[in-house]
Amino acid sequence: MLIKHRLRSALIQLIALTGVMTFFAASAISAEQISWVFENGVDSFTVGSSSLTMSEAPSSEFTDSAKSLRIRGNFSGGNTYLTSVPQPLLGFNQYRITASMKIDRYITSEQSQSKTPSLPCVRLEFLTADSAGVLGTIEIGPDSHASTAWQLLTEEFRAPWGTELCRIVIADKGNSSTNTKISAELDFSLDKITIEQIPFFTKDYAVAVKPLPESMNNSHGKHPRLYLTPDKIDALRSSIQSTHKEHWLTLKTQADGLLTRNPPEWRGNDEGQFDEQWWMSGNGRSMITLAMAYLMTDDESYLHAAENWARVTCAYPGWGIGWAADIDCMTGHNLYGLALVYDWLYDSMDKDTRATIKKALVYHAAYMYDSASKGSIVPGVDYFRERPWPEWEEAWLQNHLWVNSTGLLSAGLALYDETDEALQWIGFAQDKFVRTMDYLGPDGASHEGINYWSYGLEALLKSMHLLRENLGVDLYGSPWFAETSRFRIYASIPRDDWKRGSTTINFSDSHPRDNSGPGHMLRALAHEYRDSHAQYFANAIDNSGASNLGDSWLNLIWYDPSVPETAMETLPTLWHFDDMDFVSARSGWAGDESFLYYKCGPYLGHHASSVMNFDTSSAHHLHPDQNSFMLHGAGEWLIRDDGNMGKYTGQHNTLIIDDAEQLGGGDSIFDGITLHAEKRTPHILRAESSADFDHIAGDAAEAYPTDTGLKRFTRHLLYLKPDILIVADDIALDSAHDLELRFHPGPQEATREGDAFFTRTDKSTLRIEPLTPDGIDMKAVKHDLIDRRYNKSEMLSVNLKKHAASWRNAVALSWMEKGFEPATVTVVKDGDSWTFSAGGKTVILNWESGTAEYRK
Repeated sequence: MLIKHRLRSALIQLIALTGVMTFFAASAISAEQISWVFENGVDSFTVGSSSLTMSEAPSSEFTDSAKSLRIRGNFSGGNTYLTSVPQPLLGFNQYRITASMKIDRYITSEQSQSKTPSLPCVRLEFLTADSAGVLGTIEIGPDSHASTAWQLLTEEFRAPWGTELCRIVIADKGNSSTNTKISAELDFSLDKITIEQIPFFTKDYAVAVKPLPESMNNSHGKHPRLYLTPDKIDALRSSIQSTHKEHWLTLKTQADGLLTRNPPEWRGNDEGQFDEQWWMSGNGRSMITLAMAYLMTDDESYLHAAENWARVTCAYPGWGIGWAADIDCMTGHNLYGLALVYDWLYDSMDKDTRATIKKALVYHAAYMYDSASKGSIVPGVDYFRERPWPEWEEAWLQNHLWVNSTGLLSAGLALYDETDEALQWIGFAQDKFVRTMDYLGPDGASHEGINYWSYGLEALLKSMHLLRENLGVDLYGSPWFAETSRFRIYASIPRDDWKRGSTTINFSDSHPRDNSGPGHMLRALAHEYRDSHAQYFANAIDNSGASNLGDSWLNLIWYDPSVPETAMETLPTLWHFDDMDFVSARSGWAGDESFLYYKCGPYLGHHASSVMNFDTSSAHHLHPDQNSFMLHGAGEWLIRDDGNMGKYTGQHNTLIIDDAEQLGGGDSIFDGITLHAEKRTPHILRAESSADFDHIAGDAAEAYPTDTGLKRFTRHLLYLKPDILIVADDIALDSAHDLELRFHPGPQEATREGDAFFTRTDKSTLRIEPLTPDGIDMKAVKHDLIDRRYNKSEMLSVNLKKHAASWRNAVALSWMEKGFEPATVTVVKDGDSWTFSAGGKTVILNWESGTAEYRK
């Protein structure tokens, strides 16, 4: 949060210092408005072609201008007709842009070839302070050129974070790529373009669901209808005696445990829980678990307990505090839980409880909807109070949007036949989920780490189920969902080391576990895609006792016993998630294997980086860790990650230049502004696997600021299975800089023996040996480990330092179980060809070609 707040504060101070700003318009205007008028020609615009002619024309009836601008000519070779000089604009504020356009003639080469007809448009580009990168664009343009009448164009928007400047581009609609070349015969006119700051949106953010789909008409006035119907309840009561018995017993155990305790009392400001106040995150899950137990048994002790959890939740003075009060994840969770209880127990609960739940649903859903759809100030409603913008409403690839939209969707579906407002909540959520599908990459991986993957995926699957059953909207065609079970499987540490709270890698803001499940989610995917590996893994992790049960009631909904199981041993040992550019590699699937994870990719993935117009906060949970890796062997973490901590490059196993951060790092949240604006794409170069040897390589140069002068940072991971890893780095800069490579052992003590460093525990011995020690300062030291609240602890690192303009460095890591000595690796250098040998194994790396040859 601090990055954003500091940026905004600096911009506001800038406006205060400069006072009234004068643009090239006819008169000076305030900082809240920018106008482009054409009474004095186009002095502040650059013309895209000398073949275009400009002339005065009568003004539009929509403006107070004296004149408009007419643009005529035969245009070819580009896609931009006019470009304005940049003007200041404050990121994250809400604005309205208006313009007038009249088209007399517009014929492009695309039209002559019977392709999609084009139109001219007014495009607003959001720029960084130096105008070097475009953070996003919006376009306004006429609906058609069938009429030669003036058309008023308008759009309301929120400028993306990081915006400090903007510019107007008059161009061919839809052709935003600078590489696009069009030919056009054109004659159109423009009148006054204005951008004005507005206190709240006046447009309808999401269209209410009208007319109602047939399924909603059929369930009008009927309960239950969310996931369950009377017929489905009867079928489930039968299945829990047979195919679903094991899942029912798990849920019943949870429900019986809830009977012995009360819901949490209001804590006020619990500083250890952030403003979200995560202490109430289990309320919704608990009341649903109890409600399901009642539906399966008719035992009224479950009914009364569910009512109690619901009443206590409704009575809290707020769902979250501060910036998160009633507009973020706790509201999403509580809306979801109360909606299902209201729907499932509608005819069973007492009338006062039902009225209490309905009142809470209407108040909180309406408040969050208005906050997310209208802006920071919503006048004229009885629950009015000034509050911050929720920040999640356009974070298309972040868990907050999915959790909160799920809450709104479920509340809307529970109440759509009782309040018209509910149809807006449904339409809002549907729009969010449909647009999310446009940005999810094809490989199933998540940039937020496994903990948030499971947290977000659960919300997505809950809503996708509701959307399909109630609105007929099927979102399962997204390739991301068909592949995402593979992401969870390959993120798993060896199964012999699974224990509650430790089953996965913990890159990004992630703990080494699932937030929920993952069994019930994997069963949903297994059912939908006939995924036998997902079915097997779900059962394996549940049977191990290491899963985080969470919403286990969903196993009753999603488990499909007809899907067979296929063991992980049939999967390849290496998998490259080629959109996010993550690589997972292991020596086998027996359960005691060694495991390697490596990351070198665009901050939100190749797909999102290329198609996402702009994004507010999807990147917050990322870390500045490109070309970093993690290593698990001999039963424990040998090279570790920092996990759910602050965003600092030095806390990862990668390169530091002049003590600077990779782009996005340096604070409690990740800042993807420059990465997005400049389309930076660190990327995997190789991910090749054989039975005995894996070669993985990536170039992370684009993850670093340009002022570091970094031209190349290629890292080769040469994995001699099962217990030797050679890390070979090729670094090139435009001049000499202070360079530092860090390797963070899992154990927190290391000893040095010659040029090698050793860690020894009750389980393992790890050897870390720099193979090119000349001119390098080497030591094992403890440095600060900074969390998301800026608290400090310590983290052990083996550091290699050098001041140079180029550096080819190789480090050998080898490991064994306690009592056995790891292998010693040697290197012979012959120009670009380096030969590494250990224990009868040899690999030859050619730096120039980037290839590696393994010999045994």
